[in-house]
Amino acid sequence: MLLPEIERQQELGKEVVFRADAAFAKPEIYELLEERGVKYAIRIPANDSLVRNIEEMLTKPVGRPGHKPVVWYKGFLYQAASWKMVRRIEALPVPAG
Repeated sequence: MLLPEIERQQELGKEVVFRADAAFAKPEIYELLEERGVKYAIRIPANDSLVRNIEEMLTKPVGRPGHKPVVWYKGFLYQAASWKMVRRIEALPVPAG
């Protein structure tokens, strides 16, 4: 269902951008999107390796919170065992609770 719609939009001359939840975090979907030049953001499930990369962001800073919201994120290269290549990951930790 995804591929025909991507092709239809591209034939109309539109840039296709894909955003999805973790249910779409599958190597075959990444590869399909990359082969067709589609930009994408797909949430991937947490695992020990990813958590180690962002553990400094998972604790609250010391002191009184400021008036402006602070958004912390970290970008890094990562390759899951099931992936054929390294991909860029942008981590935006969501506090538990």
